[in-house]
Amino acid sequence: MFIPPLIIGEIYYSASRHSEYPDLDGFQSTLIINQKGPNIQAWFTNTTNKIIIISHGHSDNSGLMKEWYSNLFIDMGYDLLIFDFRNHGRSDDMKPVSMGIKEAEDVAIVLNWISKYNWNKTILFGSSMGAISNLLAIDDLSIIDGLILDSIFLDFDKMIEYNQQKHNIPQLWRIISQYYLNKRVNIDHKPNILEKIVELSHIPILILHGTNDIESPINELEPIKTIQNQNLTFIEIQSGEHSRLFYHDLFHISILEFLNELV
Repeated sequence: MFIPPLIIGEIYYSASRHSEYPDLDGFQSTLIINQKGPNIQAWFTNTTNKIIIISHGHSDNSGLMKEWYSNLFIDMGYDLLIFDFRNHGRSDDMKPVSMGIKEAEDVAIVLNWISKYNWNKTILFGSSMGAISNLLAIDDLSIIDGLILDSIFLDFDKMIEYNQQKHNIPQLWRIISQYYLNKRVNIDHKPNILEKIVELSHIPILILHGTNDIESPINELEPIKTIQNQNLTFIEIQSGEHSRLFYHDLFHISILEFLNELV
């Protein structure tokens, strides 16, 4: 009885290498060496003085990020850096996946690596797990000019539960696998995402979320709307689904307006 949910848990947290991996022509390749953790495979362009770092979601990868977002940001005059999180794409394994908690360390590694270049404006864009990773990676020493958060979630356990519901996993299996996953991640406490957003009130933040998001229902983000912060913009994308907001014109328009205001 316990074997199926354990298998579900192991797949969810460990088997994250999406089989589809579009090419990365036109990007320079680099392996960012991390002495204390996984080495991170990244690709970047270096033609301007401003850069957007793209952090993908669970089970996605850099190739998909290039396919979905490169034209949008390059047309706006930005360089791009896209990378594979641990356990994803072509980066090293360091199981299990933690939906942004441990992956924040990978973002910090990337931020440290770009500091040797001469970009004078740095924007972080992240989708789902990538958005959470970006939030958690920022500290008082981070030099970030803007954050774009696509399809975020406020509760780690609920996000995983909703995802399992989406795949019609029975409730008892969900409970057992959730317990197992929490033990596997081996984290003393999960960060408070709402508090982190409040803490970063000095950074311009654009949050984009779809009204048809099953994994992170938009009604559960209502507390964000109560935050009194002139630097925070929350945009609802009608009929938008989790991590697939790029199909909607309002997604592109909102990002363009946000970035233009940062000039």
